Amino acid sequence: SSGINAEYGGSANKPEKTKTLVGRATRRITAETLTDEIFKSGLCDPKLPSTAEDCIDLYETTLQRILDELALIEEREVDSSSKPPWFTQVCFDALRSRRKAERRYRYTYKKALKKKKKKKKKKKKK
Repeated sequence: SSGINAEYGGSANKPEKTKTLVGRATRRITAETLTDEIFKSGLCDPKLPSTAEDCIDLYETTLQRILDELALIEEREVDSSSKPPWFTQVCFDALRSRRKAERRYRYTYKKALKKKKKKKKKKKKK
């Protein structure tokens, strides 16, 4: 086959690279909803278990149940991004040296500004 894929050693029938992400949609939970669910759960009941261990177990299981109700665990497939064929080590090294030069520039520029301010202060004192 001809074209871009063949040019870079790829093929048109390449399997898709995907990754499975697992997580919760916790941003959908509002503070009011969470507060209401905690009050309904009985955690705020004055008749809590007598031992600290039982209280911790109740706390963990109740909050886990509330979280499971409000924000289900979701799985989704996403394309894992791979570097394009033109992004070689040469490109990576060029980016690294550019960032290094930017940091050096910022450092020396700040130093020069400090010196300038000190000179101005000395002149004002005289």
